[in-house]
Amino acid sequence: MGTAAKARTPPHDSRVERDRRDLERYERELAGYHKQRRECAERWRASCGIAGGKDWPQEDRGRSVHVDIFGNLRGKCAESGCDGWHRDVDAVANAWGNMEALRCSKCGRENTEHEDCGQYPLNEPIKPACSGGARQELDIQGIHKAF
Repeated sequence: MGTAAKARTPPHDSRVERDRRDLERYERELAGYHKQRRECAERWRASCGIAGGKDWPQEDRGRSVHVDIFGNLRGKCAESGCDGWHRDVDAVANAWGNMEALRCSKCGRENTEHEDCGQYPLNEPIKPACSGGARQELDIQGIHKAF
């Protein structure tokens, strides 16, 4: 009877179970993403002297101007009195291999001389597509569908 019961179990159940596990993992990752962003933003606000505010690090076309190329949210600089690390995303054409990408556009000091407020995730986890459904389309600024 045990093998007959297994034979009657539709293969769809394993896909449904896999989809459920994938969705649960996504929800955990999404909650972790929001928690990490919130905690980093709180440290950044404290570092930059933004009291009691709900300000978030400024972004320019999806790129944070307060996050260095290594993904660290940077706060104030104790040496120069700069109120928070800032990069001009248009001033440095190629950030990789270019030491100017590490310098603050306000005070000129390197990223490591500014307070490290933690790894600041910029991209939400991607929601998994269900086996029976269509894939999720990404909404990317500046990109459109070509028909």
